[in-house]
Amino acid sequence: MSSYDRVLSTHVLEEAAKARSARLAKLDPGCARYGRQLTEILIGVGPWIVGSCAWSALIAGLASIEGASEWIVENISAPNATSTVGNFAAFLLASRIGFNLHRNERGVRHFSDLCGACIDLCVFTRASSSKIALGATGSLIELGDGEGGTFRTTRIGLVAASFPYIVERVYRDGKQHTESLPLAQDADLLNRFREMTEGANAIPPFVAATLLSGEIIDRYEEEDTVNALEHKVLFEQIRILTASEGAIAAMVSYDQPWITLILTYTLFTLYFFLLIGTDLAPNTGFHSLWLSAIVVFCVVSMFSATERFGNPFERREFSKAQRPRIPNMSKDTEIAIAAVFSRAREPTATFNFTIKP
Repeated sequence: MSSYDRVLSTHVLEEAAKARSARLAKLDPGCARYGRQLTEILIGVGPWIVGSCAWSALIAGLASIEGASEWIVENISAPNATSTVGNFAAFLLASRIGFNLHRNERGVRHFSDLCGACIDLCVFTRASSSKIALGATGSLIELGDGEGGTFRTTRIGLVAASFPYIVERVYRDGKQHTESLPLAQDADLLNRFREMTEGANAIPPFVAATLLSGEIIDRYEEEDTVNALEHKVLFEQIRILTASEGAIAAMVSYDQPWITLILTYTLFTLYFFLLIGTDLAPNTGFHSLWLSAIVVFCVVSMFSATERFGNPFERREFSKAQRPRIPNMSKDTEIAIAAVFSRAREPTATFNFTIKP
């Protein structure tokens, strides 16, 4: 047992160090993601192609009956109506595609702002952490990296490195694995975090991490580690953190009214019904099967792709069909924070300290 007066057993702390090693391992699908992206698109557009081909085969078969084509032209064909339905469906389609793409971009941008605020928080505390007396709240600590080595950080560094993972998991599936967070490598931080997130009076993990950061910064001021102005600057970074998380929450929770999505599917179904039934199939016969498949693929594929990737926090169950930007940003932030404190100018040491609620 080290000189830390830990509440957790050595085994649990070793597991937390191993979790860090596993957490920082970057997984990238590489070039295989292009094939997976195409598969994802085909899954989305496939039912439309099958339906259009079946409708084309039926109309082409009926049109081969003597006089059927003339009857269709005289009684059903309405090019102006088909064009009107198609134009309005195209408007709804463009609106939905733009919404999905903008939603993805905003999610990544706000998460990047959150990660930047975490790094800034650590940069602003690095100078003081490398100079203050050992045993103080902000002094450097040395922890295992899960691969036989060590890295240096501070308590505020562990909490800051946990923010991206907390936000990522909340808006991905809502599940939190506290033992796999960076703060789990410190017994006092982990116990305090659990006190706030478990039990009858539990609060959301992000709020708990925010309060934990505030407690640590307040201790900085009590110990004269930072002055009043520096204290204000540190809390400004926490304000940026909460603002970014709020923007992400708004982005994830808001969606266009369901009526617009229902109208989009209804109008496209009606459009393809009229286009194939009154134009393609009667005029081109069984050639309409491949023609209708091409038309449907061109129109629906982009819409299907943006629907499936509109939320950057969502993990695709089929496979990793795009670069895991959000998870990689979380890992990059943790690595950057470790790098910030690795350049400390004074030796590190372990110490006994418990955060006061």
